[in-house]
Amino acid sequence: MSPMYTDSCGYIVMTQQGLYPDCVEAGCCPDPDPPDPPPGGCPSLYTWFGDRYKFINNILPQSELLTDLDNDALDYYPIFLTSTVDTFYYKFLITEEEKEVSRIDQFQLLAFDIPYQRGVLRFIGDGELGYLIDSLLPVSAITNEDQDVTDLLLFRDERRLEISGAGWVEVEYDLAGSRPSAGLGTDDSGGGVPVEPEPKDDPGGYKIAGDLITKTPATYTVSIMNETERWESVGTVYPRIRYEEQFIKLPTYVTRDKLRIRLAWERSVHLDALPYCSYRKQPTTPVKLALVKARHSGDGLVQNRLDLADSVRQALLPGDSIELTYYAEPPPDSLRRVFLFGARGKYRTLTDLELSQLTDSAVTDYEFDQNFPNPFNPVTTFRFGLPQAAHVTLEVYNILGQKVTTLTDREYPPGRHTVEWDSRLADGSEIASGVYFARLKAGQFTATKKMVVVK
Repeated sequence: MSPMYTDSCGYIVMTQQGLYPDCVEAGCCPDPDPPDPPPGGCPSLYTWFGDRYKFINNILPQSELLTDLDNDALDYYPIFLTSTVDTFYYKFLITEEEKEVSRIDQFQLLAFDIPYQRGVLRFIGDGELGYLIDSLLPVSAITNEDQDVTDLLLFRDERRLEISGAGWVEVEYDLAGSRPSAGLGTDDSGGGVPVEPEPKDDPGGYKIAGDLITKTPATYTVSIMNETERWESVGTVYPRIRYEEQFIKLPTYVTRDKLRIRLAWERSVHLDALPYCSYRKQPTTPVKLALVKARHSGDGLVQNRLDLADSVRQALLPGDSIELTYYAEPPPDSLRRVFLFGARGKYRTLTDLELSQLTDSAVTDYEFDQNFPNPFNPVTTFRFGLPQAAHVTLEVYNILGQKVTTLTDREYPPGRHTVEWDSRLADGSEIASGVYFARLKAGQFTATKKMVVVK
């Protein structure tokens, strides 16, 4: 906790500016829009703006550090929508535009209804909202090569710390003596800036924190000097394509009014101002909005796979998309509404062989491809093609010919489709290592593939 305010928390706030430095509104893209599709990895998130979808940012960047054996990543992204059309339906589009396969467990949209106030309002992590009450500049900043770069990290300007290759910078704040960061959180009248992030009122003057400009997939770790004079990891900043503030919460690490942090990277970094900010929490309880429709570009309606956190995953292959529709009753006139978009899942980059197996062409006959990867642990993907609509069943059998689970049993439209299996049974228990057989039946067509589960 910051010793300066008993009702506030201290944060290091990093604005990762990615490839679109002119974005000025959280949850909205500037004019002109970013390229379509946008560059970069990870699934892409778009939102509906009345007449078309606009790119917001990439999601699930935490996947850069995960393997198939790791748990799913949980990613939340703030969205400030001033309104929708009178229907109060909110539409989003998730696309896979890279050479990756994403496995999505759940999407959710959380709504926060709060009183209209003046001040800088931000999501400050863990689903909490807060208003800026103070922002302090660093008193020193030293790199791993003993270079003093303090003057480069004081203000948002053209002078930046630019380093190629792995490195780190240690930054110190004096909470008793540091001067406030000019221009953060007040307007000309001395009051707070409007909460509503209107682009015309937000030229960047009150944007809190520095710019982490990532031109390559990279992650940044934040450590803090604890009371035992040892560096302790407290957070990770993940790569985003587009401008976004990321908050690193600093719980109880202020010693004698001093705070020391270390920002480390493995590739390169472009770093601008890096203030220490204090926020007053805004009490509010989020409401999970109803997912009324989720339509996959190839698999049709899939909302039953995406509404809950469970063992059922929806695959998103290169070129695939999922359109989401949520519904919410309108807030009272005295309240404004902001959102957190949540995604649970992860992605991985496909090999050249896997990509060749996914090459699309017109489906003129029934197809059932070998699952990939194979052998696998714990996740594999099945792909099949239908020249016409058909009822499809995909079942798994052991070497004794006993059925162990059913992966799908429903109608499919013509085209190519995917089904993912995480080597679990219907009750959620894990299957034993060994040889199994996947049997596909579509109309009069049947085919079987041998596969190996390796634990």
